[in-house]
Amino acid sequence: MFGSYDYQYNSVGVEPPTGNQLRSNSAALSTSTLLWVRDQENSGMDVRHVWHRVEVGDQVGVQDFDDADRYVTFHVIGPPVAKVDYTELPVQVDAIGPSGEPPAQKVRVVIQTADEMSLPPGGAPGDVLVKTGPGDGEAGWVAPAAVPGPVGVTGCEAWPVEWPCDVEGKTPEQLAAASEFAGFMLWGLSGRRIGTCAYDESYWPSTTGACGVGKDSAGNWRNAMVGADCCKLLLARTPVLSVEAVTIDGGAPLDPAAYDVVRSAWLRSRSGCWPTSWSCDDPPIRVQYTAGFPFPPGTPLAVGEVACELLKGWAGEACKLPARAISVSRQGVTVQLADPAEFVENGLLGLPVADAWIRAVNPNKLQMASRVYSPDLAARR
Repeated sequence: MFGSYDYQYNSVGVEPPTGNQLRSNSAALSTSTLLWVRDQENSGMDVRHVWHRVEVGDQVGVQDFDDADRYVTFHVIGPPVAKVDYTELPVQVDAIGPSGEPPAQKVRVVIQTADEMSLPPGGAPGDVLVKTGPGDGEAGWVAPAAVPGPVGVTGCEAWPVEWPCDVEGKTPEQLAAASEFAGFMLWGLSGRRIGTCAYDESYWPSTTGACGVGKDSAGNWRNAMVGADCCKLLLARTPVLSVEAVTIDGGAPLDPAAYDVVRSAWLRSRSGCWPTSWSCDDPPIRVQYTAGFPFPPGTPLAVGEVACELLKGWAGEACKLPARAISVSRQGVTVQLADPAEFVENGLLGLPVADAWIRAVNPNKLQMASRVYSPDLAARR
């Protein structure tokens, strides 16, 4: 529950409040332990039921109407007491505004319930909050869905999920397992291309004084044959979305103005060429960057559809009518289904939203991202 109401603050320090007043048991709000709030606020609206629903732990703030830096916040330490035309709230002061407390004039009183101010207990750093049921406050912590990545990956963006089914009663661990497996399946069916990851890789720019072909930390030969290409490195993962840091020989990170990214693949030096290296023991250039294809629209729905069917299957529950039904005889309760092998051969799952997503991101049914290899390539094409 959250609400704000306007009152006239009176600092007389005794009850009862009259008209549309807010009073306390002290001439200063900052030393008050009781608040007395009239049933009717400035507009004439009767809000007594709001004050009667206040619970221990809820927060009440009193702010000057003309100066947001003059306020006092309290938390409720006892149940509200209904009195004739007003409510008594036992409180304890939490904070006072940087400009002090409000004077005796028009104020705004804000109430916020404890369940809106806190998060569910538990969880580990990096976990995400997932709604586990239809009711308010039904949520739990789960580990984000992990996405497989190549060597050098330091972390991938979690696949987003929007649950189209009722997940009430499912544990955070079950939800995490379903969303992780669903993300893994869609990653594979997308041609192993969708999703962004952070990489931390080291490079040998070249092994000759003429800036010949160089090697990366995985032993792959990279860069071009001409001297002008000494000033750029071909990063292993593309498309490059951002470069977080570049260091040389373990020194301090370079100024971002000293380099830029060309064609979403090449790291080009803007302040001289990259240093050449005769030793392959310690790669001199370390690059921390993010690359990949961001999640397209509809991804949370596709992940949720697949994850829901996984949860139902694991629990032995009846699944929804398969989308591969090609004819239904309602009176005879006869369902004719398409051959499941057709979906497998086409890289689909037989689920409408997920299949539409797969067709959109991988219309050519790629098994993995395409690559071109040629000893004659002098630059990335």
